[in-house]
Amino acid sequence: MLLLARSLANGARLLLIDEISEGLQPSMVDHVASVLADLSARKDTTMLLVEQNIRFATQIAVRYAVLERGAIVARGDASPATSEIVARHLSV
Repeated sequence: MLLLARSLANGARLLLIDEISEGLQPSMVDHVASVLADLSARKDTTMLLVEQNIRFATQIAVRYAVLERGAIVARGDASPATSEIVARHLSV
């Protein structure tokens, strides 16, 4: 959380974010998702988000890719259907 705050305060234009929702209490997960979604809507910051929490990721994502054993098995523009597409790959 501190690194994210420092990055935002310093005006970072590229954020590489790995599993940021892991270990956060649910209210903080929603708050972080809101902050990152707002940041994503701005055109001056690019994010690469690696996340297993599908609901969290789809609140933020513009595009998505699903990796399975190091290979991309699904990708595209994020939409309301993205959660279902990703979930199908995770249940296999």
